[in-house]
Amino acid sequence: MLYLKTPTYKVLMSNFTFFKMVLLSILLCACAKSDYELADGEKGSFSDWKGKWVLINYWATWCEPCHQEIPEFNAFSKMHNDVVVLGVNFDQPQGEALNKEITQMGVEFPVLTQDPANALHFNSPSVLPMTVILNPQGKVHATLLGPQTQTTLAKAIGIK
Repeated sequence: MLYLKTPTYKVLMSNFTFFKMVLLSILLCACAKSDYELADGEKGSFSDWKGKWVLINYWATWCEPCHQEIPEFNAFSKMHNDVVVLGVNFDQPQGEALNKEITQMGVEFPVLTQDPANALHFNSPSVLPMTVILNPQGKVHATLLGPQTQTTLAKAIGIK
């Protein structure tokens, strides 16, 4: 067992251990599954929102009240960086069709590519517009039906 004490052996083992750690890190990262994807391609986990109020607004291009409330959500999201504002296109188009409708509606806040209702334990809308509010613990706090304003959104989460 003389080779265990040679400098070459020690360097090889040190490099091998480093290689194992790098490989393990890559494999663990590759296995991480995202919970959602945004229209811009960004992916993430619902746990990223823990500790924050989350507003999930359902809209569609054919919904006239939705057209009225989108500017309110745009302004609210810009004024309240500590609140997560997300959109969901009720009709669920994907890719370029989704991006076209986001532009058509003037949506300036992130839009989810899939309906998160089942994963977050609430019912998908049967009427539009609808906004689901999750509290900082990730539980449904309220469901708002009809067009919202900055004032009604702030009131719903206790902002004065």
